[in-house]
Amino acid sequence: MYAKEDQLLNMAELGMAISANPYYQVILADIYAENWLGEDRARNMVPLGGAARAGLWIGLHSDAPMAPLSPLTLVTSAVERQTINGNKNNQAETLTVEQALRAITIDAAWLMRMEDQIGSIRAGKKADFVVLEKSPLKVRPAKIKDIGIWGTVYAGEKNLLN
Repeated sequence: MYAKEDQLLNMAELGMAISANPYYQVILADIYAENWLGEDRARNMVPLGGAARAGLWIGLHSDAPMAPLSPLTLVTSAVERQTINGNKNNQAETLTVEQALRAITIDAAWLMRMEDQIGSIRAGKKADFVVLEKSPLKVRPAKIKDIGIWGTVYAGEKNLLN
C-alpha cells in the first residue's frame, strides 16, 4: 500500500478502511528504494501512522505466504518499521503497540463485520484467543514477534502448548 497524507484523508472522508500488510515495508522497502520506487516512496510504503492520524480503521494481515503467518510479527513490523537489512523506514508511519494490537484483534474483526463474534473477550462472543508468555506492552517492540504462546482457547476448548 502506498498513499500520501491527502489521499488518506480523502479515504477517511469516504468512510474507507485499510487492511494492510506491514511486512511489505520490512521485506521490500530496501529493494524498492534501490531499484524501482526510489528512496522517498519506498520508505513511505504502508503508511499506517498517517492512516491512524486520518482516523481510518486499520486491520493487519499477512498475505501469507508473503509474510509469516504470525500476528505478532505484523505488530513488530508496524511498530518498528525496520527492514530485514536493518534500515529504518519513515518512523512517522509507525503505529503504537496498542494501535497494532487493535489492528490484529478488534479492528480486524470490525473489518470482517464480525466484531460482535470475535476480536475481543466479552460474554456472548466466541472464546477464541491466545495466552501469551509475556505482555506485548512490557517488552521492547522489536521483541514482540518473539513472544511465545503459552496456550490457546478455541471455541471454548483450552490447549496448553507448554
